[in-house]
Amino acid sequence: MFGFRHSDRLEAAKSLEAVLGEAEKAGFLGQELEAGLALGEIELQSGDVVRARRRLEALERRAAAQGFGLIVRKAAAARK
Repeated sequence: MFGFRHSDRLEAAKSLEAVLGEAEKAGFLGQELEAGLALGEIELQSGDVVRARRRLEALERRAAAQGFGLIVRKAAAARK
């Protein structure tokens, strides 16, 4: 999402928050983790580094516990 305006990132973050909530309610763990990863990446790009790192670390732990190795690797890479 590099090159996108701040307002675009905010809108994307709002949409992802909604997706995250719906996926969690429906029990769609894979989609929930994907949305959380995308949200963490947007937070990083928006300069909210502390929140992004916390989100990505928690996501990494949850994904590892549930056997989502690709999400674990992507979250770890995003934090670096």
